[in-house]
Amino acid sequence: LALISSPGLRPHRVLRRMPRRTLDRLVNGATQELSAPLMRFLFRQTGFRNYPDSELRRTLACAAATDMDAHASRVANLALPTFLSWCEDDPLVQAAILAELSVACPPGPRRGFLSGGHNPQKTHAERLGSALGPWCLTMSSAAKEG
Repeated sequence: LALISSPGLRPHRVLRRMPRRTLDRLVNGATQELSAPLMRFLFRQTGFRNYPDSELRRTLACAAATDMDAHASRVANLALPTFLSWCEDDPLVQAAILAELSVACPPGPRRGFLSGGHNPQKTHAERLGSALGPWCLTMSSAAKEG
């Protein structure tokens, strides 16, 4: 399993500031057009610029649908090697939350970057691929032998 800038075991700062009901109101119903400027402002504040409203709404819908307790339960029951990657300057998921996730997950490579925001798969694609690719091949070979 590879988790890249994954949710942790507890809500990150955006989810703590904006409960599910608030997120749902921003995304759905008659208020979505009225709330669009607020939604754009909030995303710009966390480094997400020049995204279409439809993508921002989809991101909020996913956040509103995330059940943190269920996620934490699934992590506690993981039984396969886990690769984790994150950036220390992620504006959405704090490094401390990802460090907790790293301890809770089964062993596997951990690849943290000092900078790169919420998307190391974009900002560090080559370095991340260089670490993830060989690990996946090793895991695949081990699964075939086992």
